[in-house]
Formats: sequence, structure tokens, C-alpha cells
Amino acid sequence: MAHPPALLRHGGVEWRYLRGGSDAAGGAGRTTVLMLGGALGIAEFGFPLIEAIEREFRVIAPDYPPLARAAAVTDGLVRILDAEQLGRVAVHGASFGGLLAQALARRAPGRVGALVLSHTSAPQGQGAAAAMSVRMLGMLPARGIRALLDRRLGRMLDAADPFHHEAFRAALARLTKRDLMARMRLAEDLQASRFAAADLDGFSGRTLIVESDDDPMIAEAARSALRDLHPGAEVHRFHGTGHLSTILRPEEYNERVIRFLREEP
Repeated sequence: MAHPPALLRHGGVEWRYLRGGSDAAGGAGRTTVLMLGGALGIAEFGFPLIEAIEREFRVIAPDYPPLARAAAVTDGLVRILDAEQLGRVAVHGASFGGLLAQALARRAPGRVGALVLSHTSAPQGQGAAAAMSVRMLGMLPARGIRALLDRRLGRMLDAADPFHHEAFRAALARLTKRDLMARMRLAEDLQASRFAAADLDGFSGRTLIVESDDDPMIAEAARSALRDLHPGAEVHRFHGTGHLSTILRPEEYNERVIRFLREEP
């Protein structure tokens, strides 16, 4: 992707984010899509979808800095919107990013005009067990943590073109142990929450849930809980694409998401 990153210092860390779209430097009246990717937290890894979305909309796609608390991350996201002089944006949250998108809609509902929650779940209210797992991972060297993530997440890419698996491994290799542990602790913090539909009373936008009926990362009970949490949401369900609808069925995926974003006032 030929997008030089923008840099912002906030909360004691450097935020790096990509700006794309036909009027990436501004443009009143255009929908801007804040794209929150998966657990790797590297914006470029989602480049096929970013390139599809930015043909029609302005795009902001941040990397995740090494922050372990959801409040700190959502504060940073709001600061990026302030720096870009953006009021309300549509938020596309994929997988891990879907949890962040929901946290942002609760933290700053006036800044979120629409939500796309893709292959994600509602927070599960996990507690001590998740914290213990994170502590045990912290005893491993960075290469050990990368190996575990490659085994757990990388194997989902077996059904995709080898290019995507290599891109995943290259992105994973860029993460330091500090980055990796921050992601784990952030996931723990997000999953420890318990959201209720009433938490979204301040959010007046529309929601699209994109899911797959055989997603190995998001069990049916978790998918059902997400739908219950967003009772007015539109739902688009893929069949047989696992966690990889954006890769295995990109035309259908992009068309559905872009159609939803076009309808956003």
C-alpha cells in the first residue's frame, strides 16, 4: 500500500495510522471509515479490504500501540479522530477489532455513526482463567509466543492462498514481546467486560453484523450473544468461510459492507 503513515503522540505512546481514500486530506460530507483490524494490530495486514473501501470512502486505519487497557486504546482512537478533524465516523471492527469497535461505541457514542462488526463476539466476561493464561504466556520468549499464535491463528489461513499465510507470518515477526503481551492483556481487559444493550443507548447509528456459520474462532453461542446485544442490527451470514470471509469471498464481502456504508446518512 502506498500510504505514508501518519504519526501521533498520545498517552505516552506513538500511534501510527494510515489515511486513504480519494480525499484522504479532508473532504466535508464524505463518510470516513475507521478500520480496526484483528489481533495483530497492523493496519497493512488488512490491505485488500482497505483498498476496496477507500475507492469510495475515506479510510483511517490505525496500528495498535502497546497499550493493555481498553480505555487507553479508545482514548487514543478518539484523539486520532480529533487530529483528523472528524466528527462521526463509521467503524469497521474485524475479529479482535470488533471488540474494540464496541468499546469505542460505548466510550464515545457521539463519534460513531455506524458499526460493522465482522466475525467477532460480545465480551465474554472472562476473569481469572484469562489472566492466568496471560501470565503464563509472559514467561515465554517472543519467539515462543509467536509460535503459539501462528499455530492458533495462522492455521486458519490454510484454506487461503499461501500469500496470505506468508503476509501473516511477516506481520507477526514485526511484533516485539512488548507488543505481543500488550495485545494479550488488552484482549483480557476487553473480554473481562460485560456489555448490555442499554450501554448503547447513546449510540443512534446502524449496525451490520457479518458472521460465518462455521467460524472456528467465534462459536455459535458467542455469535448469538452478539446478535442479542445488537437487536436492531442487520445480519449477513456466510456459509463455509470460517474466519476468512474477506479472503475467501471478497467480492460478496466488499459488496455487502460497501452497500451498508453507502446507506449511512
